[in-house]
Amino acid sequence: MKKALLPFLLLIACTCNAQKYYPKLENMYLQAGDMDESVFYDEITFFRDGLRAAIKKVWMNGLQTSSGGNSAFYSLDLVPKWVYDVDFMQTGMILKFNHAKEDKVSYIPITCTETLERRDEKSGEGRIEFLQKGGVALEFPLEIMTPYNTEFKTAIPDAKCLFEPERATYGFDPATKSLSISLTGAFTTALKVGKTAIGKEDVTGISIKVRKAC
Repeated sequence: MKKALLPFLLLIACTCNAQKYYPKLENMYLQAGDMDESVFYDEITFFRDGLRAAIKKVWMNGLQTSSGGNSAFYSLDLVPKWVYDVDFMQTGMILKFNHAKEDKVSYIPITCTETLERRDEKSGEGRIEFLQKGGVALEFPLEIMTPYNTEFKTAIPDAKCLFEPERATYGFDPATKSLSISLTGAFTTALKVGKTAIGKEDVTGISIKVRKAC
């Protein structure tokens, strides 16, 4: 009986704890001691700390890297724990993983290219490509934007204001100690901002600037 139960219990354990067999994304890239790994580390530690909080339940798989000089390339699968939402940097925006998926583990493939300049003050820029839709999205508060049916000129009460990025570019300005992020992609529904209705195909980019509060 014990021998018959053992494979069954192992199957349950592997299913419930699948992500424990993958390295955590924050452990690979966002540790305080890795000061030379990325633009995120020493000058803008406030952003690193916020990013660590956002990806606590995100693992990674299939990492491939190459580097030369000041440039590096990464290819990997993000493996979030089920459907996962987090308040992004306490901005009111919600970073969503697996928002278009069933409630199960899935892979979100991305690639990242980054360049660092280590002169008097370190600066850098990078580009992240999201290789499929439905893996990552940014949700905006309904107080700012309302999902809108442009044909019937009415709000859509059950919809969310989701922006699905295809690419993210970022750069760090050492003079202002700020991080600029540009997202290219599309909203999943038409929007109403104030009294203005905007078709979902009319917005293809969003810019975000992050700077430490004085």
